[in-house]
Amino acid sequence: MHPNLLAYESYEQFSSTEAENEYKKKKLAGVNCQTDFVCQKLDKVLKVLEIGSGNSKFLFSLQKRGALDVGYGVEISESRIDFANQWKEELEIDNVHNVYSNILDMDISILPKFDLIYCVDLAFQFIDPLSSGSDSILLSRLYDQLAPGGSIILELDTHKRIQEKMIDGELKTWQEFPQHDPWKYALWDCSEDGDAVRISKTFIKRDMSEISESEVILKNYSRDDMMSLLKDAGFSSIDIFEEWSTDSSTLDDEFIIMGYRKE
Repeated sequence: MHPNLLAYESYEQFSSTEAENEYKKKKLAGVNCQTDFVCQKLDKVLKVLEIGSGNSKFLFSLQKRGALDVGYGVEISESRIDFANQWKEELEIDNVHNVYSNILDMDISILPKFDLIYCVDLAFQFIDPLSSGSDSILLSRLYDQLAPGGSIILELDTHKRIQEKMIDGELKTWQEFPQHDPWKYALWDCSEDGDAVRISKTFIKRDMSEISESEVILKNYSRDDMMSLLKDAGFSSIDIFEEWSTDSSTLDDEFIIMGYRKE
C-alpha cells in the first residue's frame, strides 16, 4: 500500500481525558484564522467539502460560527475518522458527515453541490504521488461538484526551505510540537523523489514511552504550477494569499490559493 494512504493512522492517542480535552480546545482555537478567512471571503452559510479533514476541526469551527449548512469531511485515516465522529457526538453536531475514503476512489457526484471545497495542511500534495496525473483529474471533478459561484481553497508548501538545506538530495531534521499535542518530537528524514519530496517521520510520545513511524511523498507545486492546474480545470479569478491572517503562523514556503467557479 502506498505510504500516503497510511499517513496519520493512530495519531490521536492521549495519556488522559484531560490531555485529550486540552488538545481539542487548542485545535479549535488554532483553526480560528482559517475560519475567519473563509467567513470574510464567503459571507454566507456554506455547504462544504473538506478533503483530508483529519479530526474535522475546521468543519466543527464553521458550525460553531453558524456558518455551516452541511459539511462532508473525507479522510484516509480510519482512526482519525473515529476520533472525529466521537468529537462530533460530544459537540452534538448533526450536519457534519465524516467519510473514511480515498477521495480518488470516491463518487463525489452523489454529494450535494458545494459552495466551498477546502483542502489544507498539504493534503492536496498527497494526491498525485498516488497516481500520476490524478491531481488534474481530481481538480476537474471538484470543479464539477461546485455550485455556480462556488470556490476552492488549497494550502500548499513548496518545501523550498527543506530542499535548499539538502546535501546530495537528503536532509535530516526535527521539530518539537506544542504542549497540547500528544507527541513531543518528530524526527524528519527527507529526500528528493523526482518532482516530489519524500518525508519519513518518527514521532516520539511526550513521556518518551512510545514512538510511531510514518512516511509520506508530497508533490511540490509552485504558485504558477497551481494557477495553471486550476485554470485548466476551469477555475477563474484565481487569487494567491501568503497567509491566513497577520496573526497566523504560515511558513515562508507555504501559500493559499483560491479559485472560483463562474456564476
